[in-house]
Amino acid sequence: MPAPGAACRGRAPDSAPLRRLRSRRRAGRFPCPSQPASRRSRPFRTADFPTWRQEIATISSHDRINHEGCGAGERHTGRRNGQAYRVEVMRILAVDDDAIILELLAEIMKSAGYPAPELAHSGAEALAILGAADEPFDCFLLDIQMPEMDGIELCRRIRGLPQYGRAPILMLTAMAEKSYIDRAFAAGASDYITKPFDVIELVTRLRNAQTIVEERRRHLEHQLALMAAHPGHETKDRALLTEPIQIPDIDGMIEHLAFENYLLQLSRGRQFMSSLLAAKIANITEIFETCSPRTFRFLIADIAEAISDSLRGREFLMAYRGAGLFVVACDRRMADAVHADLKANLQLQLDEVLPLGDHGRPIPIDAVIGAPRAQGLFRTKGALAPMHEAIADVERRALELLSRRRAEATAAPSLLAGVPKRRKAALVHW
Repeated sequence: MPAPGAACRGRAPDSAPLRRLRSRRRAGRFPCPSQPASRRSRPFRTADFPTWRQEIATISSHDRINHEGCGAGERHTGRRNGQAYRVEVMRILAVDDDAIILELLAEIMKSAGYPAPELAHSGAEALAILGAADEPFDCFLLDIQMPEMDGIELCRRIRGLPQYGRAPILMLTAMAEKSYIDRAFAAGASDYITKPFDVIELVTRLRNAQTIVEERRRHLEHQLALMAAHPGHETKDRALLTEPIQIPDIDGMIEHLAFENYLLQLSRGRQFMSSLLAAKIANITEIFETCSPRTFRFLIADIAEAISDSLRGREFLMAYRGAGLFVVACDRRMADAVHADLKANLQLQLDEVLPLGDHGRPIPIDAVIGAPRAQGLFRTKGALAPMHEAIADVERRALELLSRRRAEATAAPSLLAGVPKRRKAALVHW
């Protein structure tokens, strides 16, 4: 019985694939899952496939997706933590100009229980596949460094297609610099994995993507059921208040899960040059109660655009987390300037987009800006701790503002005591 990791250290039999691999050292470097990854990883070899299968089988024994006899997109039964559940197999498109990487990805997905992905060797080929597809894809794996059209531009073009506005897009690349990470997420990436990648980590990220796909399908089915039950008019589902509404076509705006993955990726690369701050609409519940669902969605988009316009000329990413809460990430050296811009400009921008309530009168929008929280090298609470601290700070400020508003409203009747009725009505209207 060979020692653990022997397949990685031993010499693989000479073969055509291996000769191609030796002649193409640039294909990438991948750590052996049976050994700790070192800073100087060795090239991937086809002899490692059995070892990777063993590693994947270890984590997949509880929840392997059994897709035999099922095509992509078909429902079937799987098991997770010993419990049966219904899933739809993801249809995946992997794009890389290196055939060896594509071969590796196909083998990993097969070992993890996924159907074979569609493979493309360039951005142009990927777009051609999307244009000719009878059924939409559910998930994408994109390399960044490709000739003619890089993966970031391809990501941007995929996001521009209506059917792929929310599909998970995982960047799988050797580019670990913050500038590439920033550009990828700004273009619409959902997650970011750097080479050399850990196979088990890749499978975990794919499963996370599948969970997102399944949750969105269930949400769509729920919305369609509501529409069928109440044809001809909108129904106000209270979940809309707390739902992280998708807001497309606004500079710097990304989905809230992608925003968290962005922070996690910076932490993995030990890049702690960002600060987080939050903005909150304090009276969002009042606004929701007096608006139609359609008006509420438009209003959230208007608020996002107002934040983006307030920060025009700055580099930032932001996300909407539901319940009137926005989070913003920026360079920590510019955090004070970003905070000042929001405090100076946001309320002025919002005063121009006051929504009309059911009573036909404008509803004021009370925006609160929290203090910046910096990512730090010596933090021990996790990569998302600064974001949660920023959220807690702005939530506290919003509650304080609402308390002041209620106190003012309570005091108003006593201030009008003794004023003639006609004059009192005029003052209240004003």
